[in-house]
Amino acid sequence: MTIDEPRLPVRLGPFDVETDRESVRDLAVAITPEGQVIRSSETVPHTFPVRWLTAKAIRDTVVAWCGSSLLLVQSFQVLTYRQPLAIAASYKLTLEISNARRSGADLWLNALVYDTEGSLVLEMQTGLMQVTALPTVAAR
Repeated sequence: MTIDEPRLPVRLGPFDVETDRESVRDLAVAITPEGQVIRSSETVPHTFPVRWLTAKAIRDTVVAWCGSSLLLVQSFQVLTYRQPLAIAASYKLTLEISNARRSGADLWLNALVYDTEGSLVLEMQTGLMQVTALPTVAAR
């Protein structure tokens, strides 16, 4: 089964997203090699916005739109910053899903992130492959 192409592209959102201190710190710790010092607790890691795509509201919306019989696997991600993200800041994220047919992806997610003033802060492009989900086997 594939996504129904006549329904593409589709625009979703806006979604409320944020750079709360605890989540930023957790990611900084997770991506810092063991034995190295975290450079700054006041800098949002460049890859932090990838986490937003897995936020429940966004993930559930994308999955509901795509259908639950497909497993979506990320094949690539490109982040283009217009300005750095601030710690403990709120943003609005809009999402467009389109048919990629390029770069080894079946779907292309284009997310635009705006600050509270309405200025574009970040553009994220994510390629997703559609994989048929395997049935879950009950534990014995």
